[in-house]
Amino acid sequence: MTDHLTVKHLKLENGETLAYREAGNGNNILLLVHGNMCSGVHFLPIAERLPPGFKAYIIDLRGFGDSTYNNRIDTIKELSDDLFAFVSKLAVEHFTIIGWSAGGSVCLLSALAD
Repeated sequence: MTDHLTVKHLKLENGETLAYREAGNGNNILLLVHGNMCSGVHFLPIAERLPPGFKAYIIDLRGFGDSTYNNRIDTIKELSDDLFAFVSKLAVEHFTIIGWSAGGSVCLLSALAD
């Protein structure tokens, strides 16, 4: 059950704080990015079913869920930059990003920037 997944917070250099949850404990890292008008809680059913060997970071994008919205977002790139700052600060180097809707766009821009 995902009730045990504590919401954690990571302060970024841009002054924003991203809320996230961790599930699993493997070396295969998943970064789960939600779509518009929702939050990472929509990924909790996946977190319940992670196979052995996988770890997921379930993020609330800036302005969604429990994350802050101190600075206005004008482009998807700003959310992508937040995502890059998040993985950099946690020193996560190898991961798979999964997103839908606006989160999918954030993931695509993040992949292009790599």
